[in-house]
Amino acid sequence: MDGTLTHAFIPSVKHLSEQNKCDLSFQYGKKETGMSTNIYVGNLPVSATEDKIRELFNAYGTVERVNLITDRETGRLKGFGFVEMTSGGQEVIAALDQRELDGRQLSVSLARPREERSSRSPSRPRRW
Repeated sequence: MDGTLTHAFIPSVKHLSEQNKCDLSFQYGKKETGMSTNIYVGNLPVSATEDKIRELFNAYGTVERVNLITDRETGRLKGFGFVEMTSGGQEVIAALDQRELDGRQLSVSLARPREERSSRSPSRPRRW
């Protein structure tokens, strides 16, 4: 071979894996069939469990995953979490936002990407 490039590979959507297609459509705000919707759920009562949240959200679509955030030191629920749904995401947001659960008014919305954290200042020691 003389070192000249005869064919260039230009990737198209058909050459991407399913995960990369989902990542691309998330980045550009497009929704594909079969793509998961990540939903933020805030103001959860202390009595909330993954099973209870899954049951509540399953009435509106297919729940793929429930992630309730807990304090790493005490293990207690921090009052918010995320639900990943493969269908019914918009419906569940419309139906459950501001709905009461065990005396608490839920806040349900599309989850935003996690923001970059700044590094800790030298005057603030680490907790471990």
